[in-house]
Amino acid sequence: MEFMSHLEQVNRLWRKDNRILLEHISLYYALFTWWYCYGNGQQVAISSERMMQRSKIKSKEMYEETLEELDAYGYITYRPSNVKGQPATIAIHSFDLETKVKTNTDERELVFKGFTSDMLFDWFVRRRRA
Repeated sequence: MEFMSHLEQVNRLWRKDNRILLEHISLYYALFTWWYCYGNGQQVAISSERMMQRSKIKSKEMYEETLEELDAYGYITYRPSNVKGQPATIAIHSFDLETKVKTNTDERELVFKGFTSDMLFDWFVRRRRA
């Protein structure tokens, strides 16, 4: 995934998505740069303290809410850890010009040529491993 091209595509989506607030953008940039540097196109472990510091989010509740919303809106895949001391993982979704994010809050799945975000994530992981 080309860094600037991806950010341009995400910015186009954000302009059309009235749910996106400053904290979403700030956290997304922190997550994306971390994922780009250390994830090699796959899931990457994240530290809440580090991501909060990089995104300038001071409240743990705001951080968790924003992270869950980015996942629900289809911009990332967030997998929280169920084990204390284990890091959560994230993966960034790949977008192209045919991608759009539904704005209906009852239908918060990524639309990508008819695939759900889970199907896309699985395809993305398999593609990167090949």
